[in-house]
Amino acid sequence: MDLEIRRHYVAEVVKLKLWYVKWLLHFGVNFEEAIQRHVDIYRMTSLYDGNRDHYPTRGWNDPLWGELRSRLKSIYDKYPGHPCLESTSKLEEEGLAILWPYLEKRIQMEAKIVPGKRPYGCFRYEYQGDCLHLHFGNAVAPESPFHDMASLAESLYKLLIDSQERRPEVLKANMGSWLNTFPPFLALFPPTWSDSAKPVGPDYGHGAWGQFINRKGDFHSRNAAFLRKTGQFPYVYSFCECSINELKDYLEKNYIKAQNKSYPSLKIDPNDQKIV
Repeated sequence: MDLEIRRHYVAEVVKLKLWYVKWLLHFGVNFEEAIQRHVDIYRMTSLYDGNRDHYPTRGWNDPLWGELRSRLKSIYDKYPGHPCLESTSKLEEEGLAILWPYLEKRIQMEAKIVPGKRPYGCFRYEYQGDCLHLHFGNAVAPESPFHDMASLAESLYKLLIDSQERRPEVLKANMGSWLNTFPPFLALFPPTWSDSAKPVGPDYGHGAWGQFINRKGDFHSRNAAFLRKTGQFPYVYSFCECSINELKDYLEKNYIKAQNKSYPSLKIDPNDQKIV
């Protein structure tokens, strides 16, 4: 991890999230809902312990977070103007200053984490009920994950093969992400995937806010400028699904057969792909 890049990204995306809270307040969303349900600041701080159930919207009580929220609320009360008609730079800087000790501590904690195995490249997964739930992250930074579509398709294909061996009763794959409206990503999936799209955001998760990080792990200023100008996310956070067999057939037809390769099961330990 490049600490300076990470610090710059964290500072800029948190300021963007503070701006977005201001935008939501202008349209009648209450502060508690805006700061906890629509932006993901809490999990960027050292207060978050990594347990997905330990989040305020899920009933988790963190007294220190409550104090930070109160301090942030006082800043919004001090700057009540329209987020597009008046500068919010002072609000953002003051809010960032309150949060920074906890953000910096989180950065240092993450810097010590040894990256886990990535047997499926940019793809990871978990099982949610009777579905294979996909996750995606850039495993080839600072390169774009879409610079080699054949390798990306191969990784996803291997994941599907292993899933069918491990859990043959699981017949569907799904994913919730801004990537479901991003054309390079959609090229990996059959039309039924995008046809099934249901907008479900934005919310606080990386599925919506991941579009503000670039291939190098730094802040995506162009996408951020679009949000600040319009109040809309460049890419809509959507939920898509299709059958695993249909996705496999699509990958075979469009990517795998062209490479003339076979893909035996990788026999991957499920714990290597645990999502937190």
